[in-house]
Amino acid sequence: MQFTKSLFMYMRGEEILDMQNVMIELNHEYKFSNKKLEATGYFGFDTVHFIRDFQNYCGIPPTGAYDAATHQMAESKWASLMQRLNSPKPKPQPAWVNQRKWW
Repeated sequence: MQFTKSLFMYMRGEEILDMQNVMIELNHEYKFSNKKLEATGYFGFDTVHFIRDFQNYCGIPPTGAYDAATHQMAESKWASLMQRLNSPKPKPQPAWVNQRKWW
């Protein structure tokens, strides 16, 4: 998601919908909010509270607006999440490896 302007209450549109989808996915991973957010494309009270929860979790001022600082933190968390999901997983060792007796 490219940041072009601050997003705040009562706004509507594709940018809002994209931001909501990203924030929902981030919440699945980081569990920063116990609230449920639906991606509607409308920046209402639910979105404001959800963004505030994210801002509090990240230690940035909880304004409720999706501003440059919030976007930068969301991008950082998203990149970290994508890197972790795309990294190769270590192969599990067979159970017998740790059952050898060395005496």
